[in-house]
Amino acid sequence: MTKRLWGTPLSDWTSEISATQQLLLGRYGSGSKYLNAFNAAVSVGFQKAALDGARSAQISEIVPVAKACGSTHPQTFLGPAPKKKASPDFNVPAALVADGSHLWVANFNGSSVTELNLSDGSLVRVISGSTYDFNLSAALVAHGSHLWVANSNSITELNLSDGSLVRVISGASYDFSNPEALVAYGSHLWVANYNGGSVIELTLSDGSLVRTISGSTQGITAPHALVADGSHLWVANSNSITELNLSDGSLARTFTSASYHINGPELASDGSTLWVANYYSNSLTELNLSDGSLVRTVSGAAYGFNGPDALASDGSHLWVANAHSNSVTELNLSDGSLVRTISGSAYGFDGPDALATDGSHLWVANGVGNSVTELNLSDGSFVRTISNAS
Repeated sequence: MTKRLWGTPLSDWTSEISATQQLLLGRYGSGSKYLNAFNAAVSVGFQKAALDGARSAQISEIVPVAKACGSTHPQTFLGPAPKKKASPDFNVPAALVADGSHLWVANFNGSSVTELNLSDGSLVRVISGSTYDFNLSAALVAHGSHLWVANSNSITELNLSDGSLVRVISGASYDFSNPEALVAYGSHLWVANYNGGSVIELTLSDGSLVRTISGSTQGITAPHALVADGSHLWVANSNSITELNLSDGSLARTFTSASYHINGPELASDGSTLWVANYYSNSLTELNLSDGSLVRTVSGAAYGFNGPDALASDGSHLWVANAHSNSVTELNLSDGSLVRTISGSAYGFDGPDALATDGSHLWVANGVGNSVTELNLSDGSFVRTISNAS
């Protein structure tokens, strides 16, 4: 405990007391409990103790100044000064990925990536700065110990352990042009190059270029979603699905909208089937991964599909983000039947455009509302909404 000086004349401390009062006044305002506690300590003769208490805490992280005065004045033990909660700085969150302990959020307009704790949604860090080259970041993938971020003309690789930079991959040979999807499988990273009309394959270990796949024979046009199933890569184009062999990038087959009702598709897989969200036709198409045959098309008012813009599978259920109706639809993977549609102001859905699961929770990125909503996978119940103001 700071030593207390009984009987020290108040005049001996006048200048220091005045300076400290001004600091507390400027930081916390008049009438704050910290200024009041300091003044109370001074008034009962503990000038040195009060000053030491304030100085030792460097004002900005004040341990209650009254604590330095001893337990004879418990009424002045007011607890630590409030700290301003750091903001996650969400700015059009456009992509999510969970790595087992953390949730990573790509901020499309914010030139940043936000990291949260999966356990409670608390902020770990916001990563930004010119060295990372974040710009219109639209996709994320975690693999092993690294995170990859798709930017307007580059791919950024980070360490998952601390968010430190590994490398930025860019240059004319890669020809990245607004890549919108990433998938890592085995030792390779695949990139859907939306404006470039191509799929680019990289080596995960060093970011080196393996090949660029493009051309009318592959049917790749404005690719914006990817799924890898172990032997094949599935590519969502504007109105078709292209299936490539993972081993060499060669074409397996192409599925068109005429037979499969594909229109503005997003993709997800449950291991045996491929699910396609048709943004413009408000429906889902299910295909067999083994041969691409049609399983079913799911549609109808009961499902509440309205601009389905993202998909996520948890092993038994499929979750669909409806961007236009601020809702999330849950289906049974086994037969496509409806489980529930989740909506309402309590959930904070506002332009939901990305989904991620962590085994027990569903995370929803609200691109318009600049927030992330967490739900329980077991029943769709609300856990929390994390926003810049929360």
